[in-house]
Amino acid sequence: MTQSATRWCAVLAAMMIAMSGAVLLNPGGAPAGPGIPGAGEITGTPRLELAAATGSCGRWDSPPKVVVHDQEFLDGGGDALTQAQMLIAINHVVDQFNQVGATSARVTSSESSADPFQFQAWYGDPTPTIHVGFTSDFAAVASADAAGVTDLERDGQNCHLAEAHILFPDLDDQAWNFNTPFVTDGDSFYDTRTYDSSDNLWFRPLFLHELLHAFGLDHTNDTYAFMNYPSYDGFPWANRDRTEAVRPLPADVRTLRRHYPQAGSRTEVAVLNTWFEPSLSDAADQIHLCQPSLGTQWGDPHSPGSCGVDGPDQGSRVVCAGDSVRTRFTLANYSTYKVRVATDLYYSTDDRWESGDTLSGTLQSTFDVPAAHSELQQQISTVPALTAGVDYYVIVRVVSLSDMDNDGNADSTSVRSDWMPLRGTVQGC
Repeated sequence: MTQSATRWCAVLAAMMIAMSGAVLLNPGGAPAGPGIPGAGEITGTPRLELAAATGSCGRWDSPPKVVVHDQEFLDGGGDALTQAQMLIAINHVVDQFNQVGATSARVTSSESSADPFQFQAWYGDPTPTIHVGFTSDFAAVASADAAGVTDLERDGQNCHLAEAHILFPDLDDQAWNFNTPFVTDGDSFYDTRTYDSSDNLWFRPLFLHELLHAFGLDHTNDTYAFMNYPSYDGFPWANRDRTEAVRPLPADVRTLRRHYPQAGSRTEVAVLNTWFEPSLSDAADQIHLCQPSLGTQWGDPHSPGSCGVDGPDQGSRVVCAGDSVRTRFTLANYSTYKVRVATDLYYSTDDRWESGDTLSGTLQSTFDVPAAHSELQQQISTVPALTAGVDYYVIVRVVSLSDMDNDGNADSTSVRSDWMPLRGTVQGC
Protein backbone atom coordinates (compact mmCIF):
# COMPACT_ATOMS: atom_id res chain seq x y z
CA MET A 1 0.00 0.00 0.00
CA THR A 2 1.38 3.44 -0.90
CA GLN A 3 2.07 6.14 1.69
CA SER A 4 -0.88 8.11 0.33
CA ALA A 5 -3.28 5.16 0.56
CA THR A 6 -2.12 4.27 4.08
CA ARG A 7 -2.59 7.84 5.24
CA TRP A 8 -6.08 8.13 3.79
CA CYS A 9 -7.15 4.84 5.37
CA ALA A 10 -6.15 6.31 8.72
CA VAL A 11 -7.96 9.54 7.90
CA LEU A 12 -11.20 7.76 7.03
CA ALA A 13 -11.04 5.65 10.16
CA ALA A 14 -10.57 8.76 12.27
CA MET A 15 -13.40 10.51 10.47
CA MET A 16 -15.75 7.60 11.13
CA ILE A 17 -14.91 7.80 14.84
CA ALA A 18 -15.33 11.56 14.90
CA MET A 19 -18.69 11.47 13.15
CA SER A 20 -19.95 9.12 15.85
CA GLY A 21 -19.21 11.65 18.56
CA ALA A 22 -15.52 11.33 19.47
CA VAL A 23 -13.13 14.28 19.32
CA LEU A 24 -10.89 14.21 16.25
CA LEU A 25 -7.43 15.59 16.87
CA ASN A 26 -5.56 17.49 14.19
CA PRO A 27 -2.17 15.73 13.92
CA GLY A 28 -0.71 18.37 11.61
CA GLY A 29 -1.86 21.33 13.64
CA ALA A 30 -3.08 23.09 10.48
CA PRO A 31 -5.92 25.51 11.20
CA ALA A 32 -9.18 24.59 9.52
CA GLY A 33 -10.78 27.91 10.32
CA PRO A 34 -14.33 29.00 9.62
CA GLY A 35 -15.48 30.17 6.23
CA ILE A 36 -13.93 33.54 5.47
CA PRO A 37 -16.59 36.19 4.82
CA GLY A 38 -16.25 38.56 1.92
CA ALA A 39 -15.98 42.32 2.32
CA GLY A 40 -15.23 45.42 0.30
CA GLU A 41 -15.16 45.88 -3.43
CA ILE A 42 -12.69 45.03 -6.18
CA THR A 43 -11.55 48.17 -7.96
CA GLY A 44 -10.35 48.30 -11.51
CA THR A 45 -12.05 45.00 -12.42
CA PRO A 46 -14.82 45.22 -14.99
CA ARG A 47 -18.06 43.59 -13.86
CA LEU A 48 -19.93 41.58 -16.44
CA GLU A 49 -23.56 42.37 -15.86
CA LEU A 50 -26.17 39.65 -16.08
CA ALA A 51 -29.57 41.28 -16.11
CA ALA A 52 -32.92 39.88 -15.01
CA ALA A 53 -36.45 41.11 -14.52
CA THR A 54 -37.03 42.77 -11.16
CA GLY A 55 -39.12 41.16 -8.46
CA SER A 56 -38.99 37.76 -6.80
CA CYS A 57 -42.63 36.81 -7.17
CA GLY A 58 -43.50 33.52 -8.79
CA ARG A 59 -42.38 29.99 -9.50
CA TRP A 60 -43.33 27.29 -11.97
CA ASP A 61 -46.39 25.20 -11.12
CA SER A 62 -44.90 22.37 -13.17
CA PRO A 63 -41.45 21.92 -14.75
CA PRO A 64 -40.94 23.88 -17.98
CA LYS A 65 -39.21 22.84 -21.18
CA VAL A 66 -36.50 24.86 -22.93
CA VAL A 67 -37.01 25.93 -26.54
CA VAL A 68 -33.96 27.38 -28.31
CA HIS A 69 -34.78 29.62 -31.27
CA ASP A 70 -31.87 29.23 -33.67
CA GLN A 71 -32.87 31.24 -36.74
CA GLU A 72 -31.63 34.55 -35.37
CA PHE A 73 -28.49 32.73 -34.18
CA LEU A 74 -27.82 31.50 -37.74
CA ASP A 75 -28.63 34.91 -39.20
CA GLY A 76 -26.26 36.55 -36.71
CA GLY A 77 -23.01 34.83 -37.58
CA GLY A 78 -23.75 31.27 -36.56
CA ASP A 79 -23.31 28.23 -38.77
CA ALA A 80 -24.12 24.54 -38.51
CA LEU A 81 -21.06 23.82 -36.35
CA THR A 82 -21.54 26.63 -33.84
CA GLN A 83 -25.27 25.90 -33.76
CA ALA A 84 -24.53 22.30 -32.79
CA GLN A 85 -22.01 23.45 -30.16
CA MET A 86 -24.50 25.91 -28.71
CA LEU A 87 -27.28 23.32 -28.45
CA ILE A 88 -24.91 20.77 -26.89
CA ALA A 89 -23.79 23.37 -24.35
CA ILE A 90 -27.39 24.11 -23.37
CA ASN A 91 -28.18 20.41 -23.06
CA HIS A 92 -25.18 19.82 -20.81
CA VAL A 93 -26.09 22.71 -18.51
CA VAL A 94 -29.72 21.56 -18.37
CA ASP A 95 -28.60 18.04 -17.48
CA GLN A 96 -26.57 19.37 -14.54
CA PHE A 97 -29.44 21.59 -13.43
CA ASN A 98 -31.59 18.47 -13.35
CA GLN A 99 -29.04 16.75 -11.07
CA VAL A 100 -29.56 19.17 -8.18
CA GLY A 101 -31.54 16.56 -6.24
CA ALA A 102 -34.24 16.89 -3.58
CA THR A 103 -36.12 19.48 -5.61
CA SER A 104 -38.92 19.50 -8.16
CA ALA A 105 -37.09 22.23 -10.08
CA ARG A 106 -36.10 20.68 -13.37
CA VAL A 107 -36.33 21.10 -17.13
CA THR A 108 -38.46 18.49 -18.86
CA SER A 109 -36.70 18.73 -22.23
CA SER A 110 -34.71 21.04 -24.46
CA GLU A 111 -35.38 21.42 -28.16
CA SER A 112 -34.60 23.79 -31.02
CA SER A 113 -37.09 25.75 -33.08
CA ALA A 114 -36.94 27.65 -36.35
CA ASP A 115 -39.76 29.93 -35.19
CA PRO A 116 -38.74 33.61 -34.95
CA PHE A 117 -37.85 34.91 -31.50
CA GLN A 118 -38.67 38.33 -30.16
CA PHE A 119 -37.74 39.09 -26.60
CA GLN A 120 -40.78 39.83 -24.38
CA ALA A 121 -43.25 39.05 -27.17
CA TRP A 122 -45.00 36.37 -25.14
CA TYR A 123 -46.08 33.19 -26.90
CA GLY A 124 -48.81 32.20 -24.44
CA ASP A 125 -47.60 28.60 -24.46
CA PRO A 126 -50.08 25.90 -23.42
CA THR A 127 -47.22 24.21 -21.55
CA PRO A 128 -44.60 25.93 -19.34
CA THR A 129 -41.73 27.05 -21.58
CA ILE A 130 -38.43 28.88 -21.29
CA HIS A 131 -37.62 30.43 -24.68
CA VAL A 132 -33.96 31.11 -25.49
CA GLY A 133 -32.96 33.40 -28.33
CA PHE A 134 -30.20 35.55 -29.82
CA THR A 135 -30.13 39.02 -31.31
CA SER A 136 -27.79 41.40 -33.10
CA ASP A 137 -29.45 44.33 -31.30
CA PHE A 138 -28.79 43.27 -27.73
CA ALA A 139 -28.08 46.84 -26.63
CA ALA A 140 -31.73 47.69 -27.27
CA VAL A 141 -32.82 45.59 -24.28
CA ALA A 142 -29.78 45.44 -21.99
CA SER A 143 -27.03 47.64 -20.60
CA ALA A 144 -23.78 48.03 -22.48
CA ASP A 145 -21.84 45.59 -20.31
CA ALA A 146 -24.54 42.92 -20.08
CA ALA A 147 -23.98 39.38 -21.36
CA GLY A 148 -27.50 38.00 -21.03
CA VAL A 149 -30.96 39.06 -19.97
CA THR A 150 -33.98 37.18 -18.65
CA ASP A 151 -37.59 38.25 -18.30
CA LEU A 152 -40.43 36.38 -16.65
CA GLU A 153 -44.12 36.39 -17.56
CA ARG A 154 -46.29 35.81 -14.52
CA ASP A 155 -49.86 34.66 -14.21
CA GLY A 156 -51.82 37.72 -13.14
CA GLN A 157 -54.06 35.75 -10.77
CA ASN A 158 -51.65 33.60 -8.76
CA CYS A 159 -48.30 35.23 -9.63
CA HIS A 160 -46.88 31.89 -10.77
CA LEU A 161 -44.54 31.79 -13.73
CA ALA A 162 -46.22 31.29 -17.07
CA GLU A 163 -43.31 31.79 -19.48
CA ALA A 164 -39.68 32.95 -19.48
CA HIS A 165 -37.46 34.53 -22.13
CA ILE A 166 -33.64 34.41 -22.11
CA LEU A 167 -31.77 36.57 -24.62
CA PHE A 168 -28.09 36.63 -25.61
CA PRO A 169 -26.16 38.66 -28.19
CA ASP A 170 -25.48 36.69 -31.37
CA LEU A 171 -22.05 35.83 -32.74
CA ASP A 172 -21.92 39.00 -34.83
CA ASP A 173 -22.24 40.96 -31.59
CA GLN A 174 -20.34 38.72 -29.16
CA ALA A 175 -17.57 36.12 -29.68
CA TRP A 176 -18.80 33.06 -27.75
CA ASN A 177 -17.02 29.86 -26.75
CA PHE A 178 -19.63 27.12 -26.47
CA ASN A 179 -17.03 24.48 -25.56
CA THR A 180 -15.12 24.10 -22.29
CA PRO A 181 -11.61 24.78 -20.98
CA PHE A 182 -11.09 21.01 -20.99
CA VAL A 183 -10.86 21.00 -24.79
CA THR A 184 -9.88 24.59 -25.62
CA ASP A 185 -6.18 25.18 -26.32
CA GLY A 186 -4.54 27.61 -23.92
CA ASP A 187 -7.14 27.20 -21.17
CA SER A 188 -7.39 25.06 -18.04
CA PHE A 189 -10.53 24.43 -16.03
CA TYR A 190 -8.92 25.57 -12.76
CA ASP A 191 -7.39 28.78 -14.09
CA THR A 192 -9.74 30.24 -16.67
CA ARG A 193 -11.69 33.47 -16.39
CA THR A 194 -14.95 34.80 -17.81
CA TYR A 195 -13.29 34.94 -21.21
CA ASP A 196 -11.11 32.22 -22.72
CA SER A 197 -7.50 32.85 -23.71
CA SER A 198 -8.68 34.11 -27.12
CA ASP A 199 -11.10 36.63 -25.56
CA ASN A 200 -14.20 34.60 -26.37
CA LEU A 201 -16.90 34.62 -23.69
CA TRP A 202 -17.62 31.24 -22.06
CA PHE A 203 -21.29 30.54 -22.78
CA ARG A 204 -22.11 27.69 -20.41
CA PRO A 205 -21.66 29.48 -17.05
CA LEU A 206 -23.64 32.49 -18.29
CA PHE A 207 -26.46 30.32 -19.60
CA LEU A 208 -26.69 28.62 -16.19
CA HIS A 209 -26.93 32.02 -14.50
CA GLU A 210 -29.82 33.00 -16.75
CA LEU A 211 -31.50 29.60 -16.38
CA LEU A 212 -31.49 30.11 -12.60
CA HIS A 213 -33.10 33.52 -13.17
CA ALA A 214 -35.76 31.75 -15.24
CA PHE A 215 -36.60 29.67 -12.15
CA GLY A 216 -37.11 32.83 -10.11
CA LEU A 217 -33.70 33.15 -8.44
CA ASP A 218 -32.44 36.67 -7.79
CA HIS A 219 -28.90 38.02 -7.60
CA THR A 220 -27.17 37.56 -4.25
CA ASN A 221 -24.58 39.79 -2.64
CA ASP A 222 -23.90 37.82 0.54
CA THR A 223 -23.07 34.26 -0.50
CA TYR A 224 -21.06 32.23 -3.02
CA ALA A 225 -23.39 31.41 -5.89
CA PHE A 226 -23.96 31.39 -9.62
CA MET A 227 -26.29 34.27 -8.83
CA ASN A 228 -23.22 36.46 -8.24
CA TYR A 229 -21.74 38.43 -11.12
CA PRO A 230 -18.92 36.60 -12.91
CA SER A 231 -16.93 39.83 -12.98
CA TYR A 232 -13.55 39.39 -14.67
CA ASP A 233 -12.57 36.15 -12.92
CA GLY A 234 -15.64 34.17 -13.93
CA PHE A 235 -17.64 31.31 -12.44
CA PRO A 236 -15.92 28.08 -11.38
CA TRP A 237 -15.62 24.90 -13.45
CA ALA A 238 -15.77 21.73 -11.37
CA ASN A 239 -13.27 18.92 -11.88
CA ARG A 240 -15.68 16.65 -13.68
CA ASP A 241 -16.19 15.38 -17.19
CA ARG A 242 -16.56 18.41 -19.45
CA THR A 243 -20.27 17.64 -19.83
CA GLU A 244 -20.75 18.00 -16.04
CA ALA A 245 -18.35 20.80 -15.12
CA VAL A 246 -20.87 23.67 -14.98
CA ARG A 247 -23.49 23.11 -12.29
CA PRO A 248 -25.37 25.22 -9.72
CA LEU A 249 -23.36 26.08 -6.62
CA PRO A 250 -24.61 24.98 -3.18
CA ALA A 251 -26.28 28.33 -2.43
CA ASP A 252 -28.27 28.03 -5.67
CA VAL A 253 -29.03 24.41 -4.79
CA ARG A 254 -30.27 25.47 -1.37
CA THR A 255 -32.61 28.07 -2.87
CA LEU A 256 -34.02 25.64 -5.42
CA ARG A 257 -34.66 23.03 -2.73
CA ARG A 258 -36.40 25.62 -0.56
CA HIS A 259 -38.64 27.06 -3.28
CA TYR A 260 -39.27 23.79 -5.12
CA PRO A 261 -39.22 21.20 -2.31
CA GLN A 262 -39.33 17.49 -3.06
CA ALA A 263 -38.13 14.37 -1.28
CA GLY A 264 -34.81 12.99 -2.42
CA SER A 265 -31.13 12.88 -1.60
CA ARG A 266 -27.73 13.63 -3.11
CA THR A 267 -24.19 13.07 -1.90
CA GLU A 268 -21.49 15.05 -3.70
CA VAL A 269 -18.70 17.51 -2.95
CA ALA A 270 -16.19 19.43 -5.06
CA VAL A 271 -13.00 21.42 -4.58
CA LEU A 272 -13.19 24.84 -6.25
CA ASN A 273 -10.81 27.80 -6.36
CA THR A 274 -13.03 30.86 -6.64
CA TRP A 275 -14.96 32.74 -3.96
CA PHE A 276 -17.08 35.90 -3.83
CA GLU A 277 -16.69 39.52 -2.79
CA PRO A 278 -19.74 41.67 -1.96
CA SER A 279 -20.08 44.72 -4.15
CA LEU A 280 -22.02 47.97 -4.04
CA SER A 281 -24.60 46.57 -6.48
CA ASP A 282 -27.19 43.81 -6.07
CA ALA A 283 -24.74 40.97 -6.66
CA ALA A 284 -21.33 39.98 -5.35
CA ASP A 285 -18.41 39.50 -7.71
CA GLN A 286 -16.81 36.11 -8.29
CA ILE A 287 -13.06 36.26 -7.61
CA HIS A 288 -10.02 34.02 -7.99
CA LEU A 289 -8.43 32.66 -4.84
CA CYS A 290 -4.78 33.31 -4.07
CA GLN A 291 -1.80 31.26 -5.19
CA PRO A 292 0.15 29.03 -2.75
CA SER A 293 3.16 30.81 -1.27
CA LEU A 294 5.30 31.40 1.78
CA GLY A 295 4.70 34.17 4.31
CA THR A 296 4.15 34.59 8.02
CA GLN A 297 0.64 36.05 7.65
CA TRP A 298 -2.39 35.53 5.43
CA GLY A 299 -2.91 37.89 2.52
CA ASP A 300 -6.18 39.58 1.62
CA PRO A 301 -8.76 36.79 1.04
CA HIS A 302 -10.07 38.78 -1.93
CA SER A 303 -6.72 39.09 -3.66
CA PRO A 304 -5.72 36.60 -6.38
CA GLY A 305 -2.05 37.23 -5.59
CA SER A 306 0.00 35.34 -3.01
CA CYS A 307 -1.68 33.60 -0.09
CA GLY A 308 1.24 34.42 2.20
CA VAL A 309 2.45 37.91 3.13
CA ASP A 310 4.96 39.37 5.58
CA GLY A 311 8.21 37.82 6.72
CA PRO A 312 11.51 37.47 4.82
CA ASP A 313 10.01 35.04 2.27
CA GLN A 314 6.63 36.74 1.84
CA GLY A 315 4.92 35.71 -1.37
CA SER A 316 7.78 33.42 -2.37
CA ARG A 317 6.91 30.40 -4.49
CA VAL A 318 10.41 28.93 -4.15
CA VAL A 319 9.95 26.45 -1.32
CA CYS A 320 12.27 24.19 0.64
CA ALA A 321 11.60 21.09 2.74
CA GLY A 322 10.13 22.13 6.08
CA ASP A 323 8.76 25.47 4.86
CA SER A 324 5.13 26.31 5.57
CA VAL A 325 3.02 26.94 2.47
CA ARG A 326 -0.25 28.85 2.78
CA THR A 327 -3.17 27.84 0.59
CA ARG A 328 -6.84 28.66 0.14
CA PHE A 329 -9.59 26.66 -1.55
CA THR A 330 -13.37 26.33 -1.51
CA LEU A 331 -15.27 23.18 -0.59
CA ALA A 332 -18.70 22.96 -2.23
CA ASN A 333 -21.13 20.55 -0.58
CA TYR A 334 -23.99 19.85 -3.00
CA SER A 335 -25.31 17.12 -0.70
CA THR A 336 -28.55 16.91 1.22
CA TYR A 337 -26.42 16.02 4.26
CA LYS A 338 -23.75 17.62 6.37
CA VAL A 339 -20.32 16.29 5.40
CA ARG A 340 -17.04 15.93 7.25
CA VAL A 341 -14.13 16.67 4.96
CA ALA A 342 -10.46 15.73 5.26
CA THR A 343 -7.91 17.43 3.01
CA ASP A 344 -4.34 16.92 1.91
CA LEU A 345 -1.89 18.70 -0.37
CA TYR A 346 0.14 17.01 -3.05
CA TYR A 347 3.03 18.33 -5.14
CA SER A 348 2.90 17.20 -8.76
CA THR A 349 5.01 17.94 -11.84
CA ASP A 350 1.79 18.05 -13.89
CA ASP A 351 -1.69 19.36 -13.18
CA ARG A 352 -3.31 15.97 -12.56
CA TRP A 353 -3.49 14.24 -9.19
CA GLU A 354 -2.11 10.71 -9.00
CA SER A 355 -1.54 8.59 -5.91
CA GLY A 356 2.20 8.63 -6.55
CA ASP A 357 2.46 12.42 -6.31
CA THR A 358 4.54 13.83 -3.47
CA LEU A 359 2.46 14.16 -0.33
CA SER A 360 2.70 17.20 1.93
CA GLY A 361 4.64 16.82 5.13
CA THR A 362 1.68 17.35 7.47
CA LEU A 363 -1.82 15.95 7.56
CA GLN A 364 -4.39 18.63 6.89
CA SER A 365 -7.25 19.11 9.32
CA THR A 366 -10.86 18.01 8.98
CA PHE A 367 -13.86 20.31 8.97
CA ASP A 368 -17.63 20.06 8.63
CA VAL A 369 -19.73 21.67 5.91
CA PRO A 370 -23.54 21.89 6.24
CA ALA A 371 -25.82 20.53 3.54
CA ALA A 372 -25.92 22.72 0.42
CA HIS A 373 -23.25 25.12 1.65
CA SER A 374 -19.76 26.17 0.59
CA GLU A 375 -16.82 26.86 2.90
CA LEU A 376 -13.73 28.90 2.14
CA GLN A 377 -10.76 27.19 3.79
CA GLN A 378 -7.26 28.47 4.46
CA GLN A 379 -4.68 25.91 5.47
CA ILE A 380 -0.95 25.68 6.12
CA SER A 381 1.08 22.68 5.05
CA THR A 382 4.71 21.65 5.55
CA VAL A 383 6.66 21.31 2.31
CA PRO A 384 8.13 17.84 1.66
CA ALA A 385 11.48 17.23 -0.02
CA LEU A 386 11.24 18.46 -3.62
CA THR A 387 13.68 18.48 -6.51
CA ALA A 388 15.54 21.78 -6.75
CA GLY A 389 14.63 23.92 -9.75
CA VAL A 390 11.57 21.84 -10.66
CA ASP A 391 8.12 23.46 -10.85
CA TYR A 392 5.32 21.74 -8.97
CA TYR A 393 1.57 22.14 -9.04
CA VAL A 394 0.01 22.22 -5.57
CA ILE A 395 -3.05 19.98 -5.70
CA VAL A 396 -5.74 19.85 -3.02
CA ARG A 397 -7.40 16.48 -2.55
CA VAL A 398 -10.42 15.97 -0.30
CA VAL A 399 -12.29 12.96 1.00
CA SER A 400 -15.70 13.41 2.61
CA LEU A 401 -18.16 11.39 4.67
CA SER A 402 -21.83 12.27 5.05
CA ASP A 403 -23.87 12.46 8.22
CA MET A 404 -26.66 10.59 6.47
CA ASP A 405 -29.09 10.35 9.37
CA ASN A 406 -28.27 13.83 10.72
CA ASP A 407 -27.41 12.47 14.18
CA GLY A 408 -23.64 12.28 13.85
CA ASN A 409 -23.38 8.76 12.45
CA ALA A 410 -21.22 8.41 9.36
CA ASP A 411 -22.08 6.05 6.51
CA SER A 412 -19.09 4.50 4.77
CA THR A 413 -21.09 4.27 1.52
CA SER A 414 -21.17 8.07 1.43
CA VAL A 415 -17.42 8.48 0.87
CA ARG A 416 -16.69 10.98 -1.90
CA SER A 417 -13.41 12.45 -3.12
CA ASP A 418 -12.26 15.25 -5.39
CA TRP A 419 -9.10 17.17 -6.25
CA MET A 420 -8.08 20.38 -7.96
CA PRO A 421 -4.78 22.10 -8.79
CA LEU A 422 -4.43 25.52 -7.22
CA ARG A 423 -3.38 28.40 -9.45
CA GLY A 424 0.26 28.96 -10.18
CA THR A 425 3.14 26.67 -9.25
CA VAL A 426 5.88 26.47 -6.64
CA GLN A 427 9.49 25.56 -7.27
CA GLY A 428 11.65 23.23 -5.24
CA CYS A 429 14.87 24.59 -3.76
